[in-house]
Amino acid sequence: MTTVVYRDGVLASDSKMTNGADLFIGVAQKVMRKKIYHRRSFVDKLLSRGADYEEVLIGFAGDVSHVYTYIDALFETGAVTFNELDASLIVVHEDGKVVTYIGGDMYGIPMKDEYCAIGSGSSVALGALFFGASAQEAVEAAIHFDNMSGGDIQSVSFDEDE
Repeated sequence: MTTVVYRDGVLASDSKMTNGADLFIGVAQKVMRKKIYHRRSFVDKLLSRGADYEEVLIGFAGDVSHVYTYIDALFETGAVTFNELDASLIVVHEDGKVVTYIGGDMYGIPMKDEYCAIGSGSSVALGALFFGASAQEAVEAAIHFDNMSGGDIQSVSFDEDE
């Protein structure tokens, strides 16, 4: 599977892609910055109320075969049910709100803690985070102890230059 970790404005992950049975088949980009376009009424546009879009950080763990389509659908409608989708997401909004989406019925769960982790290496990562590790250090620990996590460590934040 994978490990995705959030802490202090940074979303980090491993890059190993497997076939679900620990057979390495390549690398995947599991964390990204994405612009989400908002639907606004004509009056709001006319009066320049609200932004046309916001930027979010997205990290995912699980089945990548449909996850990109799912991400697009999620932000178009707000909630989507993909019963066959075996994936989890962490979404970080510019205002600092962190929301996790777990499993096929993907309704967001706002996070109250200062950090979170998803994926097969999440238990190791959460232990590292508890003892003060950064997001990248927590992923490194998970890569060391979880055979479904591996490869290079990827990270994104709002502070990065485009």
